[in-house]
Amino acid sequence: MSKKKIWNYFLLNFSSELYFVKYLGLLQLHWIIRWIYIWTHLIISIMETENINLNTENSPAPPPRQKGMRAAVILSLLTIFMLWLSQEPAGWSFLSWFALVPWVVATVRCERYLKMAAVNWACGSLYFVISLYWLWDITGPGMIALSIYLGLYFVISGFILRRVYVARRRWWFSVCLPIVWVGQEYLRGTVMTGFPWLFISHTLIDYRIAQVAEITGAYGVTFLAAMVNGLLCDGLLRPLFDINPRTGQRRAAGLFRMLLVGVIISGAHLYGTLRRNYVANNSTPGPIVTVIQDTIPQSNKDSAANFDNMFDSHIRLSQQAADDNVKENLIIWPETIVPAHINQEFLDLKQRYDFLTENFKDRVDAAHKYNDRLMKLAKDTNTGLLVGTPGMVLRLSDDKSGVEIDRTNSAVMYKNNGDRFGQRYDKIHRVPFGEYVPFKESIPWLNKLLLNLTPYDYDYSILPGRNPVRFDVQQSTEETENRPAQTNNYGYAVAICYEDVIPQTAILLSNYEGIDFLVNISNEGWYVTPHELDCGGGIIEVTPSSELMQHWNISRYRAIENRIGIVRSVNCGISGFIKPDGYAQTSGTGTLSELPQDRRCQVGYLTDNVWLYKGGKTIYARIGDSFAITCTILMGLIFVVTLKKSRN
Repeated sequence: MSKKKIWNYFLLNFSSELYFVKYLGLLQLHWIIRWIYIWTHLIISIMETENINLNTENSPAPPPRQKGMRAAVILSLLTIFMLWLSQEPAGWSFLSWFALVPWVVATVRCERYLKMAAVNWACGSLYFVISLYWLWDITGPGMIALSIYLGLYFVISGFILRRVYVARRRWWFSVCLPIVWVGQEYLRGTVMTGFPWLFISHTLIDYRIAQVAEITGAYGVTFLAAMVNGLLCDGLLRPLFDINPRTGQRRAAGLFRMLLVGVIISGAHLYGTLRRNYVANNSTPGPIVTVIQDTIPQSNKDSAANFDNMFDSHIRLSQQAADDNVKENLIIWPETIVPAHINQEFLDLKQRYDFLTENFKDRVDAAHKYNDRLMKLAKDTNTGLLVGTPGMVLRLSDDKSGVEIDRTNSAVMYKNNGDRFGQRYDKIHRVPFGEYVPFKESIPWLNKLLLNLTPYDYDYSILPGRNPVRFDVQQSTEETENRPAQTNNYGYAVAICYEDVIPQTAILLSNYEGIDFLVNISNEGWYVTPHELDCGGGIIEVTPSSELMQHWNISRYRAIENRIGIVRSVNCGISGFIKPDGYAQTSGTGTLSELPQDRRCQVGYLTDNVWLYKGGKTIYARIGDSFAITCTILMGLIFVVTLKKSRN
């Protein structure tokens, strides 16, 4: 039987498996099969054109290197293109189920891996360049450097998979590929504080299988998708039937792989369906919260001439929300939206007014002005108010010779009587090159060099916070015939900026004592493009980037992993409410659009209840990234074992 006939037989069996999966509502069968046929026949035609035999047992002499590399480049670029389309803004998530296959086939079948490693590095870097294009306006050199670094993970993964193909013929890609891919995603998300962005799982947030994240984190969803990719690789690179070395009998190993993967995927989908229903039945509406969203590009936000307009806009939106029929218990403003340092230490400098320079006197006066207006807003609306603000603390230098400045990225709350909440929260997880530059103390010369990759020409590092803070919000209920009037207290923690992107930070905040829901305040003004600035500095039109939707989807995983409701107030969007099952709430009232994707770069507010899960801690909240760590360890073991045995 020819290889094409065997492959068509494989597709026929696999399509029946997919039909069962489609019946469960997991995949769009017609799109999957159509795309599989397109790139599969492309792979076969390219390899036959280049004289690359797909028979893994008796391959002839290698073809001319130039032609082989041409095929490898085409296949690798095909994978990069499909991975890019699977992410936002295209959002063609079905591509994630087979996007890795052309790259894997090219990598393991290429005759000279050193050249293939260069292709992997170049294609991997290209993938991150086109996917992280929204970093270009902030720091072009930094974006290029980050993409080149992240491209190395394609090289590492490709090398290990190639060793599996060369040295361990009987090892399934259905098992090895998901282990390796999860391992590289975990390393990418943790090394040097990590960059957990553009995971395969992030494209599959709307699938029922995403609910397994409460056990494994988002890495488990990546594992399932990579397993299907591995199954397709086995169909191309492994024989459908092989010989049992012990009995000498023929066995249908390929069919067994298909059955096993089909059962696992179907089981994950069934689990997700049952768990989503369980979470919905064990969640209750909590306090009523209003999120404020303006559209202020960073270029406008940094301009002192716009400070008062920016602040007045949020005051006006808050008052408009308070005048609606729905009585909210908490109003939330985005990150660093207050254009002054209103932390208590800075406000207390008023008592040492005579020792301040004129510049600092003006800044302290401005801070008191904004602080007084916020206190008045909270009191007039009889509502709690949470705002994001930059913090500044002056202290004596270590040698007592002068004054040093510590900056923070903070959240401050005002109670409904106008008083300030006793504590503020300082952001714990700082963004490398965004909020600090590494090696300041250990390698000063490298620190100065890296400073050139940042959006500033000075040291802007902030001081990290030490611990989470539990803020309180009260909800009073009116007396009814069956229930007396009562006041309920709820606790919430704040994740600032990308802290909701980091799984470990989200676990720390969500599992802090007395936390009922999570608030994310962020500033996405960095990632939008303003157009047509008028003479007064106002923005007529703003174009959002794909970062806004990508960030929203990642935040949804934090809700699933910790089974916690999340409220987001984000400059430029996407603000909104996420239920403990990871799905967006669309029942709110206000002036923002109903669908999250339509809220990008809108101005308005949204009011809704926060949903509270009563089912206790998740497995993931208890064990953390144990699944991903296990995969990373197994990836290392695969590398060691395959390195010891060479192909004869």
